[in-house]
Amino acid sequence: MAGNTAGVKFRPEIEGLRGLLVLVVIFFHAGVPAFEGVYFTVDIFFIVSGYLMALIIQTDIDAGRFSIIGFYERRARRIFPALYVVLFSSLLCAYYLMPAPEYEKMGESALWVLGLVGNIYFSLSSYGYFDADMGLQPFMHLWTLGLEQQYYLLIPICFALCLGLRRWFSINALLLAMTVLSFGCALFIVYKNMQTAFYLPVSRFWEFSLGSLLALNEAKLRSWVPARFHARLADAGAATVTLILCTATVHWVHPGPATLIPVFGGLVFLGFATPQSLLARMLSLRVFQQLGAISFSLYLWHQVFFALGRWYSIDSLTGLDYFSLTVAALLLSVVSYNLVEVPFRNRAKFKPAVLWSVLIMVTIPLYFTAKYIDRKHGIEERLPVAALEAYRDKNSGSIALTADNVACYTFSGDTPCPIGSPEMPRRWMLVGDSHAAALTTSLDRAFRDNDLAGYAAFKNACAFAIGSRLVGDRKRECERHNAVVMERLLQDDVEGVILAGRYPYFLDDESYNNYEGGVEEGIQLWFEPVSPRADRQAAVIESFLAPVRELLSRGKRVVLVYPVPEMGWHVPHYLFKSVLRRSESLDISISLERYLERSDAVRLAFDGLGEHPGLARVRPAQVLCDSDRGRCSAQRKDGRLLYLDDDHVNNLGAELLVSEIMARALEEASLTDRIVTRF
Repeated sequence: MAGNTAGVKFRPEIEGLRGLLVLVVIFFHAGVPAFEGVYFTVDIFFIVSGYLMALIIQTDIDAGRFSIIGFYERRARRIFPALYVVLFSSLLCAYYLMPAPEYEKMGESALWVLGLVGNIYFSLSSYGYFDADMGLQPFMHLWTLGLEQQYYLLIPICFALCLGLRRWFSINALLLAMTVLSFGCALFIVYKNMQTAFYLPVSRFWEFSLGSLLALNEAKLRSWVPARFHARLADAGAATVTLILCTATVHWVHPGPATLIPVFGGLVFLGFATPQSLLARMLSLRVFQQLGAISFSLYLWHQVFFALGRWYSIDSLTGLDYFSLTVAALLLSVVSYNLVEVPFRNRAKFKPAVLWSVLIMVTIPLYFTAKYIDRKHGIEERLPVAALEAYRDKNSGSIALTADNVACYTFSGDTPCPIGSPEMPRRWMLVGDSHAAALTTSLDRAFRDNDLAGYAAFKNACAFAIGSRLVGDRKRECERHNAVVMERLLQDDVEGVILAGRYPYFLDDESYNNYEGGVEEGIQLWFEPVSPRADRQAAVIESFLAPVRELLSRGKRVVLVYPVPEMGWHVPHYLFKSVLRRSESLDISISLERYLERSDAVRLAFDGLGEHPGLARVRPAQVLCDSDRGRCSAQRKDGRLLYLDDDHVNNLGAELLVSEIMARALEEASLTDRIVTRF
């Protein structure tokens, strides 16, 4: 996100464009619904960076002052002083706000950012850019700096190489080859692992190199088009980008073929913008110029404020909270721009020897600070014992792990994970999404205690349904998984099936809100019928019911687990923040009425299956909710947590549900009364 036009003719529309883009990125990170597709703004940033870098280098070459070391020096002046201030101050503030495991991740990410490879760190992380957990990481946005810095390291070497060997190839040929190879890598990788393609330089450099190609051939390009059309073309390019930003969703394949559209629009705008074009006139306004000037600092600060704000606030941040945090980030950006960025860019004030000395002296303590946080596992001793125990509840640990230490998440639908007694025939199958996975450890133990055995065949974010597809599932993996599982369930050796899933989630295309301050964050997924129907919800519900009817008609015993109450808050985080803030109320619960409203369509549909000798129902509300209080609780009376996050039960919560499942599976008398009393 950094840029510098030293020695290059100032273009106000580019300065204003940077200001506008960083503002839009802030809206995206704040979760403004109308800005879901604006993650493509990062691609425009990459184009602009590639454009400016090539322009700066070529200008220096033409003036006879090109130097690789000089180029790196200007980059260092532009990037590192402000970055170091943000890294150090953020680590200090997070010391008082973040739980140990998350603080450890923050320290680790800081080390990678210092090594100019923050993008590699996040590509290897267990969660994607659009996951809710990423919003809690103060440095999650610095992956873009890693990519930029890697391109900045490479591009001057490319120019120097072409200067020395111009007889054999030109910089244009080299950049074109880079573009083709990088885009080819993007297409190859993105369909295998979109998270990897999102972060890696091999699948992103084509955007930078296209910007650089434009900078080197801009005059020729403009000469091919009559001047009277330049402004119109620029406006058309801007309109193309705007259309994509307004219509794209986080489910698009990216970076991929669709990425070419905003990239092409951005290139057209940059290449043909004139003072007469509409967007150029708007971006030349003083407000956008000022935003552009501080855009780098603002980009660095805004996510830090958002992430630490999320850790400070017990409830989900409101629109007013985000507005306040943005204003605070804006004010601090003005300060850091004037007191840090501007002075360090002044070569007379900070001569090269002084600059490198200061950077080295700051880098060393910053590195060891981040290393200490990482090595000490987030410095647990800094936290009050109550806060530490609240977050580190021993029963909030791993799920889907059998007594044989087998992680069932490593299995797919066609090779299900064995659970239960190894000596007994495997007659049962646990099927569903991650809510089924949450029951695996406890069910494995219960099966062993009762000399039963079976398989677990679940897939994250994929409720068991036949006739529906998951929005954003490009490879239709969920659909294929369910088809394979259904085929396996119909085999003669399977006698019983336990079905569990977060069914209401897949009916709603909006984030869950408990109306008490908890709003689920992160990417939203939902089901759509394979064959389009006017009533989407009814069709999806039918896809839940169809396999149940089929299984019952084949003589299988089905234990149908109704939806688990969704809390809306990440329960361990909520308790941690409450204890840290010394909150008086530690009752983590939602209203029973909200649960019934949320699950109404699914519950009525399941009830509508009627009575059947092979069908047993398990109602989590009877275990986790108190009808007298009208509340569904996320913790036991002794304070121990029952939830792993905002909607998954942990192993302790799973034990309560599995007790009821086993009662139904073994056709014993209901244990509900005994469970509620114990709970």
